[in-house]
Amino acid sequence: MNQTLLNRTEFKESVFKRDNHKCVICGKPAVDAHHIIDRSLFDDGGYYLDNGVSLCFEHHMLAEETEISCEFLRSHAKIKNILYPSDLSLNEFVMDYDKWGNPILKDGRRLKGYIFRNANVQKIIQSRLKDFDKPYDPIVDKYPRTYHFPFSPGTTSDDRIAKNTNILYKRPVIITEKLDGENCLDADTLIITEFDGKKTIKWLCENEYKGRVLTYNVNTELEEFQYVMNWSILDNIGDWYELELEDGKTLILTGNHRVWLVDLQCYRKVNDLKEGDDFLLKR
Repeated sequence: MNQTLLNRTEFKESVFKRDNHKCVICGKPAVDAHHIIDRSLFDDGGYYLDNGVSLCFEHHMLAEETEISCEFLRSHAKIKNILYPSDLSLNEFVMDYDKWGNPILKDGRRLKGYIFRNANVQKIIQSRLKDFDKPYDPIVDKYPRTYHFPFSPGTTSDDRIAKNTNILYKRPVIITEKLDGENCLDADTLIITEFDGKKTIKWLCENEYKGRVLTYNVNTELEEFQYVMNWSILDNIGDWYELELEDGKTLILTGNHRVWLVDLQCYRKVNDLKEGDDFLLKR
């Protein structure tokens, strides 16, 4: 294992110091030095620096419930040395373990580990119990995805399906069309940071920027600074188009991004626009 075993106080102090006392996921002040693999699975308590990450309250709860994978936590804390208890090991079938020592198979299924039936484990991960022996889909290294209804058109095997819709019973529901939102901005798009000026999206991703950037809150309709939650550089999904507006400003969008045509009262892809078309980015 080649690690120094710490006591509880040393463990928390060392993990916080390494992570600058900030949550490795969102950058908020850390409140807990979280054990990546639970200490109860270690014969010696598992108080090793590379078995800990600093988390805020919200992300600590998600990590405890295995909604955030161990792989995701290690990558954000830049932990290269992966530690497992002596009786947990990888093989041709097992590619990783979750927080509670449940093996994750290479085909995506998650099996029940030897402390799975412990009362405290059952209580913590009860929301995930239905996922055992089925493909395991925690937050790995991408932003959380929107759930689709079972009857949603155009869903694929990669989409998350909300099988239980009872939560919507007797609640107001607003139905909108989901437009292309993942790959609308190119690498050279400038983003305003809180303290570091304007930076390109490429720079933010390559430097795994954890500061706050200027965002637009669709609920309050106000601009506000928020922490960068994750970084991802994706392949182009189509050609890029530069649209010049009446006020001289320009927009750079992918060809399959849809805009609202005022005259025809319908959406149309950017690559189908004609010169002079009046359009809105949203209805």
